[in-house]
Amino acid sequence: MGHLKHRDLNVGRERLRDQVSHALRAALISGELRPGVVYSAPTLAGDFGISATPVREAMLDLAREGLVEPVRNKG
Repeated sequence: MGHLKHRDLNVGRERLRDQVSHALRAALISGELRPGVVYSAPTLAGDFGISATPVREAMLDLAREGLVEPVRNKG
């Protein structure tokens, strides 16, 4: 079972990566994603109904912002 409630991403001008970044940021702020829990890109991608690549890219963006910490080969 996925970690996030099913989320619909907007089809439009915003890049999918950016949409995922916004959705993950909102989930972090709301507490839906919890500190200390390892989340994998493939699992989160399943929650969004998209491929893992834009999720990985979004997670890297959030890591650069200091909102998440990457765990090599784990999530």
